[in-house]
Amino acid sequence: MTAPRLPHSFSSRVTNALDISAVSGRINNKLLHPFAMKLIRPSAHALLILSAVCTPLLAEEEEDSPTRIVVTLDADELRAAAEQGDPVSQYNLAVCYAMGQGGVEASLEEAAQWLRRAAEQGQRMAQYNLGALYAEGSGGLPQSDEEAARWYRLAAEQNVVEAQYNMGVCCEAGRGVPASPEEAAKWFARAAAQGDAQSRFSLARCYAEGRGVPASPEKAAELYRLAAEQNLAEAQCALGDCYAAGLGVETSLDQALLWYRKAADQGNPVAQCVIGSYYLAGEGQPASPQQAVAWYRKAADQNFAAAQVLMGDCYIQGLGVEASAEQAVLWYRKAAEQGDPVAQYNLGVCTETGRGLPASQQEAVAWYRKAADQGFADAQHALAACYLEGRGVPASPEEGVRLLRAAAEQGYAESQYILSLCYLEGRGLKASPKEAADWMLKAAEQNHPGAQFTLAILYARGEGVPQSESRCLLWLRRAAANGSDDARALLRRHGISTD
Repeated sequence: MTAPRLPHSFSSRVTNALDISAVSGRINNKLLHPFAMKLIRPSAHALLILSAVCTPLLAEEEEDSPTRIVVTLDADELRAAAEQGDPVSQYNLAVCYAMGQGGVEASLEEAAQWLRRAAEQGQRMAQYNLGALYAEGSGGLPQSDEEAARWYRLAAEQNVVEAQYNMGVCCEAGRGVPASPEEAAKWFARAAAQGDAQSRFSLARCYAEGRGVPASPEKAAELYRLAAEQNLAEAQCALGDCYAAGLGVETSLDQALLWYRKAADQGNPVAQCVIGSYYLAGEGQPASPQQAVAWYRKAADQNFAAAQVLMGDCYIQGLGVEASAEQAVLWYRKAAEQGDPVAQYNLGVCTETGRGLPASQQEAVAWYRKAADQGFADAQHALAACYLEGRGVPASPEEGVRLLRAAAEQGYAESQYILSLCYLEGRGLKASPKEAADWMLKAAEQNHPGAQFTLAILYARGEGVPQSESRCLLWLRRAAANGSDDARALLRRHGISTD
């Protein structure tokens, strides 16, 4: 049995509306809250001038203060109190330098020096912002996750909500502290209790995935709702997922679309892609490929790689737009250059087949390799074909088999089938009927008609499996039902009905 030339086929980014959530990279809990200078409410020791003339800055609320006040700064007056050791004045002087107000030029280096003096006296916002400067490596400070986490913790213990969230991020990702899902969930919970939307969202993810807390779809949905009602687009999108899949709430396509739309209207590219996919499928609203493309374009114009792949898919298939391989290549390239493996693979297919650009086997191999190196099974399979057949690279059955195995182990049925044929032929590895039969069975169980037919032959011959007429007939019938002309012909030859 000779391995067939592997066919060219495109890999679509999504097969239904919900798939987009799984591939979007929507959640990025490694993003810390940034350096954020806030003016402190004046104390008895801070010489601040109240005025409505200069550009106002919001003062931070003290815990016992029901209102906020607007103040402006005079750096010279602040300096006098700061040099006498008043931590609030030291912090507010740092604000002046950070923002270039109060009569001084902007200087993060000067700001960092005054932040440190205030932070070392326990001023909580100074501690938080000093941590942020260490995280960024700004203000003349070396980048240090350890120092950032140390200062975040001090501020977090004084209930600075941004610091509590950042401590959750650090503990979750192991940035400057040992990775600990339990500690991460604890800090997210403390910030969530203060009403922080991002922390509620992150804690919801912990409950949804059972990281650091017992899994609870109900608690996850409740927290997503709280954050969504605070207009956090990511939470609105996640709540839409919950309603679409019935996770922690009763399934409701209407509610799913409502929350997806809220997020999409805020410009969330994931939600925009999901809305587009519902329009394409005609689920929950009349089918409209044109509306689908309009939503995909909104997300693609934000440089969202998944949406750019979807735009390429629409142009290749002529869905909602006039078919254009050239436009498809343009969109695939945008996403491929961002490292998207689906786009890289599809661009490889276009390059190999000369669709939308001049054919080049070597260029196709280069794109397949980029996607294959990221573990994308379609690309591993395509690159295996190139090595097996010597297309664009020197023929190497061994490398071809290695790539086939990588895709086969991900459950890629066509690779399982071709790998089985390689075991039968001893191509690129030592022949093994037993290994061949094992891989053929894996592909056959995924309804691969070629594998089902070949497995039937193996049972008939007793090759790699015990000889069995009943198993042979079983797999012949399954192959025929799945469209195998070879299986139908063999059954008819033996007078067996294919119905």
